[in-house]
Amino acid sequence: MGRYILDFYCPRLRLAIEVDGQQHRAPWMVDYEDERFLYLKRRGIQIVRIPNELLIRDYLMAFEYIEAGIAGAIASR
Repeated sequence: MGRYILDFYCPRLRLAIEVDGQQHRAPWMVDYEDERFLYLKRRGIQIVRIPNELLIRDYLMAFEYIEAGIAGAIASR
């Protein structure tokens, strides 16, 4: 999307699913992530962030995050 890479994106819902690893918490990533978030938000794209650890530890909870993101995207249409 623009100059940014999204892990998963549904154009119909304008919903991005991002699986975040440790690199997303690195100090040098903070400004980049903020800039990226604002870019996507200005384009009406909602983002669901799922930490890698959650996906590994409790994939059903990760699925609930995705379901909530889908419901929110549908409600905001």
